[in-house]
Amino acid sequence: MTITTETPATGAQSPSAEPDSATAAPPGPTRRSLPYRAGYAVAVPLASVLVFAGLWQLAASSGLWSTTFVPPLGSIWRAFVEVSTTHDGVRGYGGYLLSEHLYMTVRRVFFGVTAGVVVGVALGTLMGLVGWLRRLVEPWLTFLRGAAARLLLPAGHLAGHR
Repeated sequence: MTITTETPATGAQSPSAEPDSATAAPPGPTRRSLPYRAGYAVAVPLASVLVFAGLWQLAASSGLWSTTFVPPLGSIWRAFVEVSTTHDGVRGYGGYLLSEHLYMTVRRVFFGVTAGVVVGVALGTLMGLVGWLRRLVEPWLTFLRGAAARLLLPAGHLAGHR
């Protein structure tokens, strides 16, 4: 196939063996498309989890750290099974299964976020409507916004105890 190009000096068209980049056909599939395949998308995350588990087990069996901080994977699995099932008449941990503990945690988070949103929207609306309330509350909000959560959590925990 011959492509004609126009020469700038004469304006005449001359045949050219090299295709213009604008008219060139896109390249076909290459090996570079391999990362986008589904197998690759599953294999890489799975491999990273397996490498992490292998390194964890190696660290646990090396004895460099206490088993309190880096327990072997087998003991982690046994603890998971213990808190998820009933053994010798004992249900999970503290008389509740892991799923029940997770349910209560998610429920508390949901109610806490809901209460925070309701109070925040109500207070923000009132601050926008009532000037003296904004002047009263704004310094406290500015202080608390800059405070780290590590400082606020103990105060909230203490306020929750009766």
